Amino acid sequence: TDVLAVLLANADALLSSEQSTVGIVVAAHGRGIAAGLAELANTLVGVNSVRWVELTLEQSPEELLGHVIHWVRVADQGGGVLLLVDFASLLSLGELVMRQAGIQVHTVSGVCAPLVVEAVRRAQRSKHVTLDQMAASLTLFRPADESGRVSVTSFASRESLNNGNAETDTQFTTSSLPRVILSVCLTGFGSATKIAELIEEHLPGLREQEVQIICMDINLSGKTEANVQRLVGNRHVVAIVGTINPHLESYPFIALTDFLFGDGVARLRTLLGGTLIDPILLQPSSTSEQVAVASKGTIDFAPLSLDATPVLTQRGELVHQITNTLNQSLLFLNPTRAIPLIDHMIELIEVEVGETFDIEVLAGLMLHLACILERGIQHKGILVSETVRTQVGQQFPRELSICRRALQVLSAQIARPLPDEEAYNIVGILRQVDIFISNNL
Repeated sequence: TDVLAVLLANADALLSSEQSTVGIVVAAHGRGIAAGLAELANTLVGVNSVRWVELTLEQSPEELLGHVIHWVRVADQGGGVLLLVDFASLLSLGELVMRQAGIQVHTVSGVCAPLVVEAVRRAQRSKHVTLDQMAASLTLFRPADESGRVSVTSFASRESLNNGNAETDTQFTTSSLPRVILSVCLTGFGSATKIAELIEEHLPGLREQEVQIICMDINLSGKTEANVQRLVGNRHVVAIVGTINPHLESYPFIALTDFLFGDGVARLRTLLGGTLIDPILLQPSSTSEQVAVASKGTIDFAPLSLDATPVLTQRGELVHQITNTLNQSLLFLNPTRAIPLIDHMIELIEVEVGETFDIEVLAGLMLHLACILERGIQHKGILVSETVRTQVGQQFPRELSICRRALQVLSAQIARPLPDEEAYNIVGILRQVDIFISNNL
């Protein structure tokens, strides 16, 4: 419950894609204690940066110090290392490590699951957080009071302890602004609209929580976080869900494949402050994998491979899953008949282009084309943006010609005319990395 309390109080900061400049090492006595705490924090916050050291009573002081120094060096990212220990008698360990390793270290005792999760959350919250600020704020941190109620101390409301002045750190304040989820695709209409419907279907309480879903085109990837914030106004962006990653560091991104077939729904609930610890997220990997990883003293997470969360490594699995999902949500199109035709069209493109596209790209394109067929010809007035038209025409004229021919094949198979300019969108989706990662991000 302590872990849930911490995450509920700070759900807006979870799953940020920023890399921490403050390293974190957990050192605790007992078999599997430190490793378990590190794995829990890494999994919940969506990182792979927490290192751990298992301490034993049989170790000599020299052996213990040597092991800690090794993992402090591994964890150091240039901003120092936060050492979380179980006993207060180990508080002097940080000073010994600093002397021998030459790395700035702060030690905090009383390590527990909420403390580790909070440390990682705060480290991920901002690349500008200093080690002194981290240590000071966590020293004040208390997971729960005696009655079991949440008691999260915000460092932003206290004086800065490392320099003695009254400056506050706004990095740790929890947003109380109205919240929005951005549903994005290339056009801002087809897939984005369908993704918004899927979000509402999986999370039916959004309206009661006054969370709005905004459909946006992927051209936002050419903007900074500040530009996007101006577009959404005085509202907090909970996450971006879509077919193309806009690569905005401050906003968690959930890919379409993760949302439909993976842990994306659970992650979105986490960010919204709902059900924060999903059993799927916490189910351990196989024993053999744990032994192999534990020998390295760090946790390396592979994609979850569970019955409830299939890893879509095979094209046939993707076609099957997309078909099942769309069968439940489309009104006019028969996905069982249409998706194989769409897949065949993509195969024609792959043959002529000479490559096989990634699963994530295939999922985005299949959903986009299914939505085009669902809409019908009467909505052909949704134009391709000039940015996409120019970039595709200049950079990928060969792919554009191939996609136009493939689109004509699909049009003949379904006996329905399709907008010729959809070829621009198809190329844009297939070549998303080359086109949509902006150099100024």
